[in-house]
Amino acid sequence: MWGVCDALKVPVITVTSAAPGMDAEAFVQGRFALAGDPLRLQTNDVFAKLVDLGQKVTVEIGPNDLGTFSTRLRSEPEPTGAILAGGSFELQQTEALPIKEFEQDIVACIGIPLLTLHVDDGHVQAPDVRIDGVYVAVEGVKDMTIRPGLGYIAFGVEGEYDRFSMVAPSVRAQLDIKLSMRVEKFDQPLFPLYEFDFQLDPADAHTGLRFHVFDMKKRANATFLVQIDDTPVAVYADESSPGKLGYQIPGDPGISGITILPPSDLGDPATRKFVFTFMDPGKVVNGQMQYLNGEAAQLLDIAVSRAFSPFPPEGETGGGPC
Repeated sequence: MWGVCDALKVPVITVTSAAPGMDAEAFVQGRFALAGDPLRLQTNDVFAKLVDLGQKVTVEIGPNDLGTFSTRLRSEPEPTGAILAGGSFELQQTEALPIKEFEQDIVACIGIPLLTLHVDDGHVQAPDVRIDGVYVAVEGVKDMTIRPGLGYIAFGVEGEYDRFSMVAPSVRAQLDIKLSMRVEKFDQPLFPLYEFDFQLDPADAHTGLRFHVFDMKKRANATFLVQIDDTPVAVYADESSPGKLGYQIPGDPGISGITILPPSDLGDPATRKFVFTFMDPGKVVNGQMQYLNGEAAQLLDIAVSRAFSPFPPEGETGGGPC
């Protein structure tokens, strides 16, 4: 039996089976759209398949305190074996989302402030992202929430589940990202030891997505090589929570992007709270898919952890060792 509640024009779907262990399918032809500024979001022709149902499964989509819409999946009294959902997805951000300037002292090993990291004002914008078929699968789900962060730049996943995966077979993305940073010596702020500026041209069309995956542990999200008195020094320049676990790209060149949580080879396999972003676009150059280079990618990691994470940090942030 299917029940729908139209609170704030956002669906709450309940599936009740006569007995646990049954399967169910549903298809909704049409659109679910959020039209406005600075964000326009639309999904088309959504389908869902539920395998080995718990006796009652509830899917609830509702607004959160970040101005985005969270999705909560609950299965009672038993977990549901698998939930597969899919449809096409379109996202247009009509205004850039600012990244506010911040700075962080880098602490020397003997506890004396030595260097300062500055991230200048920047922005992230997705003028046009179209995914012609995006598939989300959740296995062994009891109670799980998918929580987008500000502007849908990053997404959070948490709860009781065995595995979460998202696959995007075909993508066309135009992105506008501008970030810049510098590292200064404490007594010579006018002579930076390291500078890097990055800007992604919104006119470029990308057909690949590399997912950046974080858990909530505090880690060094970026490492920069600077020089002090002509001596190279490796510095953990930004240590924060969420902390980057790594990157995920599809093994099949026919797929644009994929993420699987928990990652099979990264972090604690018991962890079930993650943050991910797919704002690392790829395009084919000389027959090879190329994503953001190392310096630009770690700037994106700083931005996600500091500005766009849907979860607050766990533990103190800042002050990596040198």
